[in-house]
Amino acid sequence: MMTTVKQEKQRINQLLSRDAKTDENIDEIYNEAVDRLRSVVNQAFDKYAVDGVLVPANLHKKVTRSDMLLLKRQYEKLPDELELPEIERRDNYLAVSQTSQRGLITATLGMVLILATHKVVSVIKKNNQTAVNDEVHYIQQNNDLSKTQRKRIRTKAKQIKSPNYESKDSSDLSVPWLDRIWLDHDKMRNRIDSTINDQLKQGMRAEDIADKLFPENAEGMRQDNIPKAIRDASVSAKRLARTEAATREDELTEQVFKSKKVRYYDWVTEPGACKKCLAIEAAGPYKFGDPDSPRPPVDSHPNCRCRRVPTEETE
Repeated sequence: MMTTVKQEKQRINQLLSRDAKTDENIDEIYNEAVDRLRSVVNQAFDKYAVDGVLVPANLHKKVTRSDMLLLKRQYEKLPDELELPEIERRDNYLAVSQTSQRGLITATLGMVLILATHKVVSVIKKNNQTAVNDEVHYIQQNNDLSKTQRKRIRTKAKQIKSPNYESKDSSDLSVPWLDRIWLDHDKMRNRIDSTINDQLKQGMRAEDIADKLFPENAEGMRQDNIPKAIRDASVSAKRLARTEAATREDELTEQVFKSKKVRYYDWVTEPGACKKCLAIEAAGPYKFGDPDSPRPPVDSHPNCRCRRVPTEETE
Protein backbone atom coordinates (compact mmCIF):
# COMPACT_ATOMS: atom_id res chain seq x y z
CA MET A 1 0.00 0.00 0.00
CA MET A 2 1.19 3.49 -0.91
CA THR A 3 -0.48 6.89 -0.96
CA THR A 4 -3.10 7.69 -3.60
CA VAL A 5 -3.81 10.90 -5.51
CA LYS A 6 -6.94 11.43 -3.35
CA GLN A 7 -4.90 11.14 -0.15
CA GLU A 8 -2.27 13.53 -1.47
CA LYS A 9 -4.95 16.09 -2.40
CA GLN A 10 -6.31 15.88 1.16
CA ARG A 11 -2.77 16.16 2.50
CA ILE A 12 -2.18 19.34 0.46
CA ASN A 13 -5.29 20.90 2.04
CA GLN A 14 -4.01 20.02 5.53
CA LEU A 15 -0.64 21.59 4.72
CA LEU A 16 -2.26 24.77 3.35
CA SER A 17 -4.27 25.04 6.57
CA ARG A 18 -1.07 24.70 8.63
CA ASP A 19 0.66 27.27 6.40
CA ALA A 20 -2.18 29.73 7.07
CA LYS A 21 -1.56 29.46 10.84
CA THR A 22 2.18 30.02 10.34
CA ASP A 23 1.37 33.07 8.18
CA GLU A 24 -0.78 34.46 11.01
CA ASN A 25 2.08 34.05 13.50
CA ILE A 26 4.51 35.85 11.18
CA ASP A 27 2.03 38.68 10.49
CA GLU A 28 1.44 39.12 14.22
CA ILE A 29 5.18 39.55 14.87
CA TYR A 30 5.62 42.11 12.10
CA ASN A 31 2.45 44.04 13.07
CA GLU A 32 3.81 44.33 16.60
CA ALA A 33 7.11 45.59 15.11
CA VAL A 34 5.26 48.34 13.19
CA ASP A 35 3.68 49.55 16.46
CA ARG A 36 7.06 49.57 18.22
CA LEU A 37 8.77 51.39 15.33
CA ARG A 38 6.02 54.02 15.40
CA SER A 39 6.54 54.44 19.14
CA VAL A 40 10.33 54.94 18.67
CA VAL A 41 9.82 57.53 15.91
CA ASN A 42 7.28 59.40 18.07
CA GLN A 43 9.63 59.37 21.07
CA ALA A 44 12.52 60.67 18.93
CA PHE A 45 10.28 63.38 17.48
CA ASP A 46 9.11 64.50 20.96
CA LYS A 47 12.72 64.64 22.16
CA TYR A 48 14.43 66.35 19.21
CA ALA A 49 11.83 68.43 17.32
CA VAL A 50 12.22 72.21 17.62
CA ASP A 51 9.06 74.33 17.23
CA GLY A 52 7.18 71.24 16.02
CA VAL A 53 9.65 70.41 13.23
CA LEU A 54 12.44 67.83 13.09
CA VAL A 55 15.25 68.45 10.58
CA PRO A 56 18.73 66.86 10.13
CA ALA A 57 20.40 69.86 11.87
CA ASN A 58 18.55 68.92 15.13
CA LEU A 59 20.21 65.50 15.12
CA HIS A 60 23.94 66.22 14.79
CA LYS A 61 24.75 66.76 18.44
CA LYS A 62 26.89 64.44 20.55
CA VAL A 63 24.92 61.55 22.06
CA THR A 64 24.27 62.00 25.79
CA ARG A 65 23.30 59.50 28.50
CA SER A 66 19.76 60.86 28.33
CA ASP A 67 19.69 60.18 24.54
CA MET A 68 20.81 56.60 25.12
CA LEU A 69 17.62 55.83 27.09
CA LEU A 70 15.80 55.66 23.72
CA LEU A 71 18.08 52.81 22.64
CA LYS A 72 18.25 51.18 26.09
CA ARG A 73 14.48 50.52 26.15
CA GLN A 74 14.71 48.47 22.93
CA TYR A 75 18.08 46.90 23.71
CA GLU A 76 16.70 45.44 26.94
CA LYS A 77 13.92 43.65 25.04
CA LEU A 78 16.47 41.54 23.10
CA PRO A 79 16.76 37.91 24.29
CA ASP A 80 19.84 36.93 26.29
CA GLU A 81 20.76 34.14 23.89
CA LEU A 82 21.53 35.66 20.49
CA GLU A 83 22.96 33.91 17.45
CA LEU A 84 25.84 35.24 15.36
CA PRO A 85 23.77 37.24 12.77
CA GLU A 86 21.96 38.94 15.66
CA ILE A 87 25.13 39.67 17.64
CA GLU A 88 26.82 41.17 14.56
CA ARG A 89 23.90 43.51 13.91
CA ARG A 90 23.38 44.41 17.57
CA ASP A 91 27.06 45.38 17.93
CA ASN A 92 26.97 47.29 14.65
CA TYR A 93 23.89 49.25 15.81
CA LEU A 94 25.55 50.02 19.16
CA ALA A 95 28.53 51.51 17.28
CA VAL A 96 26.22 53.51 14.97
CA SER A 97 24.29 54.84 18.00
CA GLN A 98 27.40 56.66 19.25
CA THR A 99 27.97 58.64 16.05
CA SER A 100 25.11 61.17 16.44
CA GLN A 101 21.49 61.45 17.52
CA ARG A 102 20.49 60.54 13.95
CA GLY A 103 22.66 57.41 14.25
CA LEU A 104 20.98 56.68 17.58
CA ILE A 105 17.53 56.67 15.93
CA THR A 106 18.76 54.31 13.19
CA ALA A 107 20.28 52.00 15.81
CA THR A 108 17.13 51.99 17.97
CA LEU A 109 14.92 51.09 14.99
CA GLY A 110 17.47 48.38 14.14
CA MET A 111 17.12 46.88 17.64
CA VAL A 112 13.33 46.66 17.17
CA LEU A 113 13.89 44.84 13.86
CA ILE A 114 16.44 42.41 15.39
CA LEU A 115 13.81 41.26 17.90
CA ALA A 116 11.13 40.89 15.20
CA THR A 117 13.49 38.92 12.93
CA HIS A 118 14.59 36.75 15.87
CA LYS A 119 10.95 35.84 16.57
CA VAL A 120 10.26 35.08 12.90
CA VAL A 121 13.37 32.84 12.72
CA SER A 122 12.00 30.93 15.77
CA VAL A 123 8.63 30.49 14.03
CA ILE A 124 10.27 29.12 10.85
CA LYS A 125 12.57 26.75 12.80
CA LYS A 126 9.58 25.39 14.72
CA ASN A 127 7.58 25.15 11.49
CA ASN A 128 10.37 23.08 9.87
CA GLN A 129 10.35 20.66 12.81
CA THR A 130 6.56 20.37 12.77
CA ALA A 131 6.64 19.78 8.99
CA VAL A 132 9.05 16.85 9.42
CA ASN A 133 7.18 15.30 12.38
CA ASP A 134 3.78 15.60 10.65
CA GLU A 135 5.14 14.14 7.42
CA VAL A 136 6.70 11.13 9.17
CA HIS A 137 3.33 10.46 10.85
CA TYR A 138 1.49 10.81 7.51
CA ILE A 139 3.95 8.47 5.74
CA GLN A 140 3.72 5.80 8.44
CA GLN A 141 -0.08 5.93 8.42
CA ASN A 142 -0.47 5.64 4.66
CA ASN A 143 2.31 3.30 3.54
CA ASP A 144 3.10 -0.34 4.29
CA LEU A 145 6.62 -0.04 5.64
CA SER A 146 8.94 -2.68 7.04
CA LYS A 147 10.89 -2.08 10.26
CA THR A 148 14.00 -1.25 8.20
CA GLN A 149 12.07 1.19 6.01
CA ARG A 150 10.60 2.92 9.08
CA LYS A 151 14.06 3.22 10.58
CA ARG A 152 15.41 4.82 7.40
CA ILE A 153 12.55 7.35 7.42
CA ARG A 154 13.28 8.23 11.08
CA THR A 155 17.02 8.61 10.33
CA LYS A 156 16.26 10.92 7.40
CA ALA A 157 13.79 12.89 9.54
CA LYS A 158 16.39 13.44 12.24
CA GLN A 159 18.86 14.71 9.64
CA ILE A 160 16.46 17.20 8.01
CA LYS A 161 15.10 18.53 11.31
CA SER A 162 18.45 20.26 11.83
CA PRO A 163 18.06 24.08 11.55
CA ASN A 164 21.10 24.20 9.24
CA TYR A 165 19.87 21.47 6.89
CA GLU A 166 20.27 22.28 3.20
CA SER A 167 18.85 20.04 0.48
CA LYS A 168 21.50 18.48 -1.80
CA ASP A 169 19.20 19.00 -4.76
CA SER A 170 18.90 22.74 -4.31
CA SER A 171 21.12 24.90 -6.51
CA ASP A 172 24.67 25.44 -5.26
CA LEU A 173 24.06 29.15 -5.75
CA SER A 174 21.01 29.25 -3.48
CA VAL A 175 21.36 31.21 -0.25
CA PRO A 176 20.39 29.32 2.96
CA TRP A 177 17.04 30.53 4.35
CA LEU A 178 18.59 31.83 7.58
CA ASP A 179 21.01 34.06 5.65
CA ARG A 180 18.18 35.19 3.41
CA ILE A 181 15.99 36.28 6.31
CA TRP A 182 18.81 38.38 7.77
CA LEU A 183 19.47 39.94 4.35
CA ASP A 184 15.76 40.83 4.31
CA HIS A 185 16.24 42.38 7.76
CA ASP A 186 19.06 44.60 6.41
CA LYS A 187 17.01 45.59 3.38
CA MET A 188 14.03 46.46 5.60
CA ARG A 189 16.16 48.59 7.95
CA ASN A 190 17.79 50.43 5.02
CA ARG A 191 14.40 51.18 3.48
CA ILE A 192 13.03 52.49 6.77
CA ASP A 193 16.13 54.64 7.28
CA SER A 194 15.87 56.03 3.76
CA THR A 195 12.15 56.83 4.23
CA ILE A 196 12.91 58.71 7.45
CA ASN A 197 15.79 60.61 5.77
CA ASP A 198 13.51 61.73 2.94
CA GLN A 199 11.04 63.06 5.50
CA LEU A 200 13.72 64.80 7.60
CA LYS A 201 15.03 66.65 4.53
CA GLN A 202 11.58 68.19 4.03
CA GLY A 203 11.20 68.91 7.75
CA MET A 204 9.27 66.29 9.70
CA ARG A 205 6.11 67.40 11.54
CA ALA A 206 3.98 65.32 13.91
CA GLU A 207 1.31 64.83 11.23
CA ASP A 208 3.94 63.53 8.78
CA ILE A 209 4.62 60.57 11.09
CA ALA A 210 0.97 59.55 10.85
CA ASP A 211 0.33 60.55 7.22
CA LYS A 212 3.61 59.70 5.49
CA LEU A 213 5.75 57.36 7.60
CA PHE A 214 2.90 55.22 8.99
CA PRO A 215 -0.07 55.96 6.71
CA GLU A 216 -3.34 54.09 6.96
CA ASN A 217 -5.06 55.78 4.02
CA ALA A 218 -4.88 54.52 0.43
CA GLU A 219 -3.10 57.67 -0.84
CA GLY A 220 -0.26 57.39 1.68
CA MET A 221 0.15 53.66 1.07
CA ARG A 222 1.11 54.34 -2.55
CA GLN A 223 4.41 55.92 -1.45
CA ASP A 224 7.20 53.93 0.16
CA ASN A 225 6.66 53.92 3.91
CA ILE A 226 7.48 51.94 7.03
CA PRO A 227 4.48 49.53 7.11
CA LYS A 228 5.12 48.73 3.43
CA ALA A 229 8.79 47.82 4.11
CA ILE A 230 7.65 45.57 6.97
CA ARG A 231 4.89 44.02 4.86
CA ASP A 232 7.39 43.09 2.13
CA ALA A 233 9.60 41.39 4.73
CA SER A 234 6.53 39.53 6.02
CA VAL A 235 5.64 38.26 2.52
CA SER A 236 9.22 37.07 2.05
CA ALA A 237 9.28 35.31 5.46
CA LYS A 238 5.98 33.51 4.77
CA ARG A 239 7.28 32.36 1.39
CA LEU A 240 10.47 31.08 3.05
CA ALA A 241 8.52 29.21 5.74
CA ARG A 242 6.33 27.43 3.20
CA THR A 243 9.19 26.63 0.82
CA GLU A 244 11.43 25.24 3.58
CA ALA A 245 8.62 23.05 4.92
CA ALA A 246 7.77 21.76 1.43
CA THR A 247 11.44 20.99 0.71
CA ARG A 248 11.74 18.90 3.89
CA GLU A 249 8.46 17.07 3.21
CA ASP A 250 9.60 16.18 -0.31
CA GLU A 251 12.93 14.91 1.07
CA LEU A 252 10.91 12.39 3.10
CA THR A 253 8.83 11.49 0.03
CA GLU A 254 12.13 10.85 -1.78
CA GLN A 255 13.22 8.49 1.03
CA VAL A 256 9.92 6.58 0.84
CA PHE A 257 10.23 6.22 -2.94
CA LYS A 258 13.78 4.86 -2.53
CA SER A 259 12.75 2.42 0.21
CA LYS A 260 9.71 1.16 -1.71
CA LYS A 261 11.64 0.98 -5.01
CA VAL A 262 9.12 3.26 -6.76
CA ARG A 263 9.81 3.44 -10.50
CA TYR A 264 7.39 6.15 -11.65
CA TYR A 265 5.46 8.96 -10.04
CA ASP A 266 2.86 11.58 -10.91
CA TRP A 267 2.71 15.24 -9.94
CA VAL A 268 -0.29 16.23 -7.79
CA THR A 269 -1.19 19.95 -7.96
CA GLU A 270 -2.45 22.15 -5.17
CA PRO A 271 -5.82 23.98 -5.52
CA GLY A 272 -5.51 26.94 -7.94
CA ALA A 273 -2.12 25.71 -9.18
CA CYS A 274 -0.10 27.95 -11.50
CA LYS A 275 0.41 27.27 -15.23
CA LYS A 276 3.89 25.89 -14.63
CA CYS A 277 2.66 23.24 -12.17
CA LEU A 278 -0.36 22.34 -14.33
CA ALA A 279 2.06 21.76 -17.23
CA ILE A 280 4.30 19.58 -15.02
CA GLU A 281 1.24 17.56 -13.92
CA ALA A 282 0.09 17.09 -17.54
CA ALA A 283 3.53 15.88 -18.69
CA GLY A 284 3.73 13.03 -16.12
CA PRO A 285 4.36 10.33 -15.15
CA TYR A 286 8.07 10.78 -14.37
CA LYS A 287 10.82 8.26 -13.87
CA PHE A 288 12.01 8.22 -10.27
CA GLY A 289 15.73 8.90 -9.92
CA ASP A 290 16.01 10.61 -13.30
CA PRO A 291 17.77 13.98 -12.81
CA ASP A 292 15.32 15.53 -15.31
CA SER A 293 12.28 14.42 -13.30
CA PRO A 294 10.84 17.42 -11.39
CA ARG A 295 10.53 17.76 -7.63
CA PRO A 296 8.56 20.34 -5.64
CA PRO A 297 9.42 23.06 -4.76
CA VAL A 298 12.96 23.08 -6.19
CA ASP A 299 11.83 22.47 -9.80
CA SER A 300 8.54 24.35 -9.61
CA HIS A 301 8.74 27.59 -7.60
CA PRO A 302 8.98 28.96 -4.05
CA ASN A 303 5.66 28.66 -2.15
CA CYS A 304 4.72 25.54 -4.15
CA ARG A 305 2.47 23.07 -2.34
CA CYS A 306 2.30 20.42 -5.08
CA ARG A 307 3.35 16.86 -4.19
CA ARG A 308 4.46 13.58 -5.80
CA VAL A 309 2.56 10.30 -5.76
CA PRO A 310 3.72 6.84 -6.94
CA THR A 311 2.09 5.44 -10.07
CA GLU A 312 2.17 2.06 -11.78
CA GLU A 313 2.13 3.70 -15.18
CA THR A 314 5.24 3.83 -17.35
CA GLU A 315 6.27 6.58 -19.73
